[in-house]
Amino acid sequence: MLYTFAFFHPPTPTLQTCLEQIPGIQGSLRVYATESLAAAVEPLGDLEELRRSDHVLLTSALRHDDVIQALFAQTPLLPVRFGTCFPSLDQLLGYLKEQSPSLLEKLRVLGHRAEYILKIHVDPLPVGTDELPRSGTDYLLSRQQHYRTYQSAQQQRQDEHAALLALWPPQWPQQSLSPLEQEWGRYTFLLSEEQAAVAQSLGAQWQQQHPHWHLHWTPPLPPYHWLNP
Repeated sequence: MLYTFAFFHPPTPTLQTCLEQIPGIQGSLRVYATESLAAAVEPLGDLEELRRSDHVLLTSALRHDDVIQALFAQTPLLPVRFGTCFPSLDQLLGYLKEQSPSLLEKLRVLGHRAEYILKIHVDPLPVGTDELPRSGTDYLLSRQQHYRTYQSAQQQRQDEHAALLALWPPQWPQQSLSPLEQEWGRYTFLLSEEQAAVAQSLGAQWQQQHPHWHLHWTPPLPPYHWLNP
């Protein structure tokens, strides 16, 4: 069984030797190629070896991503989902030949760009500290004023968020991702190295003018979210 990490253009002999020195999940990598495509795989006796326990499964999944990123540092590629296996070398090579037009087109589109994830945080809205009046009418009026102030500040945050996303040219591919806890938003961009430098510079300039916002960019990643946009 051949556990598969990624597809890419056939490497030179020197590059293939380099790629095969990257440690896999349990053993060594192998690179097999047709005339137009190659795959990085790891011979594996049984996929269930990676699912013996929750700990082994999590460790294997993390190692899967580490291998893909190590490969990506050497060559443009299409990452393969965790757990993808081919029963034999013949079936792997047959798949590469059969899917060659589709995979080559994806490599053409994605091959010279990387995924950059933008994680957005914003400081909590200040909580009013004024002591509320005790009388009924004054209390209600004060509560209404606090509510209007909060709503106004919340709307300002929404407007600033929209202005932030408008910083980058609309032709730059981007997708909204589900934010994690404590994040205001999370987005993935598909950018060249030069575009990424511009995107981060624009974000840094904007953040200087809006210090309650905090922008965090990942390093360049394989195009995980762009295989089927």
